Amino acid sequence: MRSEIALLATEAATGGGGDHFWKGIAITVAFIVVFVGSVWLLTSMILGAKLGYFVTGACLFAVMTILSLIWFFTALGPKGEEGFWGDLGTETAWHPAALAPDLQEADTRWGTWDTSDYPDGEGWVEPDENAELADLGKGRAESELENAEPVMEALVSEAVSDIPGERESASDMVEGELALDPEKFTTTDVRMKAVDVAGKESVLAVGRAVATEEIMAGDLGGKPEATVTKFLVERGADVTPGTPVMEVEADGQVLPLASDKAGKLVKFGFRLDDKIKPNVPMATLDMTGQPGAPDDAEVAAVRVRGSVKVPAFIYLVVSVILFILHLIGVSKLEREARLSQPQLA
Repeated sequence: MRSEIALLATEAATGGGGDHFWKGIAITVAFIVVFVGSVWLLTSMILGAKLGYFVTGACLFAVMTILSLIWFFTALGPKGEEGFWGDLGTETAWHPAALAPDLQEADTRWGTWDTSDYPDGEGWVEPDENAELADLGKGRAESELENAEPVMEALVSEAVSDIPGERESASDMVEGELALDPEKFTTTDVRMKAVDVAGKESVLAVGRAVATEEIMAGDLGGKPEATVTKFLVERGADVTPGTPVMEVEADGQVLPLASDKAGKLVKFGFRLDDKIKPNVPMATLDMTGQPGAPDDAEVAAVRVRGSVKVPAFIYLVVSVILFILHLIGVSKLEREARLSQPQLA
């Protein structure tokens, strides 16, 4: 029973805010009552009710102090939710901000930012290993892009979705009419800019959501698979039907793989030395400007900084204080016990 309660407490404590927070509190209290009550019954039989209480309490708060230290340095433990002790305990995360065919402004509950000068205005940088932006160190802008792009693409997916209700959920962030296919688009040309978000240095990202088509690999000369050995064009380059885009090697034979469509290459489906099979998508083309292709749109996301370690710090301080008080109580009880003993003549 106690092991099941401890497991549930761990799951609730590491699950984040909202209901998990209050479940964690309830389960922790239940664990203390069951486990600590059992220990107190054992120690009180040996040391007496009062001394058993102090010894059990000292052990409990020593364990809580150790757990709080672990929570503090690993950022585990209950994280609270927005509005609980202010914004304490919220995680640093990217949030969708705005979407429009010609985005002029990103207006959110964390602030409003001018995006009319994207992508070449002052402060906009392309994420790469040399970018140092706001509180991001060298190389972090490129890694943050991995978190920002899915958020931006999720906003576009909801805004152009055919599923009832999804468009409405994103409507407050969308301006203008969008014609993108929910199954055939990607985000390109992402730029980041240092901005203040809710009073903290952070980052705004803006990119273009464009209609896309995939280039297929073909039959690979009859081979069951091949190895990607060289890219023949760079991302952002315009290609036409028949343009070789990569080379592969199969059984010692080098084969060029060509595009069967016209557009701008925005993404390769493979990396060097990857294995590729026949008739699978090998790259993605931006179809903007091609006959019948819908217009692109600009999408923004904002990085909202949190402070996941603060609640654990509060638990740590409380645990240390209670631990010290119990030590003082145990010391006082020992002094009283010594004074109550009969003095030898």
